[in-house]
Amino acid sequence: MPAAGFSWVGVPGQQVIYGMDLCVSKGGVTRTVAQDKAAASPWLNWNWIYWDSAGQTARIMDPTGGGDDLWIHPWWGYRVWANTEDVTIIFRRTDRRPKTGDCRPGIAGNWGRPDLEIGAPFHCVTGLPP
Repeated sequence: MPAAGFSWVGVPGQQVIYGMDLCVSKGGVTRTVAQDKAAASPWLNWNWIYWDSAGQTARIMDPTGGGDDLWIHPWWGYRVWANTEDVTIIFRRTDRRPKTGDCRPGIAGNWGRPDLEIGAPFHCVTGLPP
């Protein structure tokens, strides 16, 4: 994310992503969600805001459990606050699958893709590897 402040982030794929599988990097240093949240100066606010169209209300995805959801869903937009500039969000490859009750009904799957990044400058990589 090129500047501090809000940006819109979406899932670069068609499967849900477990929030704790994200990482962030800045200046060659990479942090897990837990490391960034615990840092004296976290790079991101981990309360990602999304719109729940069924409930007609804004909700929060917090990967550590403090919000309404632990998972990031395809086709949903998330409003993310960066506390500093030049932060890259890394969607790590994982085979983690949601369990019953972890996310909305009908959403399950296997991420199964290589690391994808959204970052500075803001971009979304969606192509499959060769």
